[in-house]
Order: sequence, then structure tokens, then C-alpha cells
Amino acid sequence: FGYTSETAKISKLGLANVKIEGKGYTGGLVGMNYGTINSCYSIGVVESKGDVIGGLVGNNSGTIISCSSAASVKGKLNVGGLVGINNEVIEKSYSVDLVTGVDRVGGLIGSNFGTITSSYAKGSVKGADYTGGLVGTNDTNDTEGIISKSYATGFVDGSDKTGGFAGANYGNIDSSYATGSVDGGHDTGGLVGFNGRIVTN
Repeated sequence: FGYTSETAKISKLGLANVKIEGKGYTGGLVGMNYGTINSCYSIGVVESKGDVIGGLVGNNSGTIISCSSAASVKGKLNVGGLVGINNEVIEKSYSVDLVTGVDRVGGLIGSNFGTITSSYAKGSVKGADYTGGLVGTNDTNDTEGIISKSYATGFVDGSDKTGGFAGANYGNIDSSYATGSVDGGHDTGGLVGFNGRIVTN
């Protein structure tokens, strides 16, 4: 699906052995999601020469619940193992494969402006700027990025602003952790590379 509207509902759908190449807003299942995706998964390879790439969804402005990705993901900006950019809700979801990008690269989400709850990433992450085991950035725009009860265990290899959980945090992170090794340059941390807001518990 290239685009799903606010009334769209996708449930219990899995895609195996996918090989998807795009130029932007590219996902293993959906490029741009405004609807509800429940109990879906993707397995394979998702690549893009552009921005906003995810193993399951490129850009999420809807709701994703109990979904997963075992797709290796490769792109440039806003690259995530499950979702490239999250603007709304992700719950009880995970990703487990390699994620490679340049800027805002995360094991689960490239850039988060929404809410992530009870989710995790286990794959290795390789990027340059803003690279994290779960999210490249937990950011703030019109809304504050909020992450709770989530974790990352994969190896993270980055440069500027690199963290085992988040490359940079400008939102709120609560009851979350990271256990993977981290290799970075300026502003590197086991949990968060650069923290500009709130981390608790």
C-alpha cells in the first residue's frame, strides 16, 4: 500500500520475502499510514535512495498495534526498523533486523514525534548523526515525543549523537532501557547520546 487513509484498517496481514526499493516514504507494508494497522508483519529487504523508510511503514500518522518487522532496512534520512517517522501511536511492536542509514536512524523508529509504548528493537543499527538502538531522535514538533516501557538490545554504530536507546531526546522517555554496545563519536551514551528533555526511571 502506498497510502492508507484515516478510515483504513489493516489487520492480521503478513508479507514475507519482500524486496522493496523506493525513493521516499517507503515501507514494507505501507508508505504513508493514517489508518490503523493491527497484528501485521514484514520480512525481507526494504531500501530507498530517499528519506523516510521503515521496515513496515515509512511515515505513521495513525495507529500501529502488535506489529513487527524482520526486514533489513537501508536509507538516508529518517530510517527505522519498523517506521521511518512516527507522528501518532505505536504499541506492543518490535523490529529485529539490521537498520542502516545516515541521519536519524533507529532500530525501531528513525524520528519519533508521537507515542511509543511497550515496544522494542533487537537489530543492529548503523548510522552517522542521530543514531539510536530504538529511535534516532525522540523529538518535539507540534507534539512531544513520548516513549515508555520500551527497550533496545542491538549494537549501535554511529558518529554524532549516538545512544544505545536514543541518539537524541527532546521529549520524554520513561521506564525504558538499553543493553547493546555503542560505538560513536561526539555525544555518545549507553542510553541517550544527547538529552535535552526528560528521562525517568
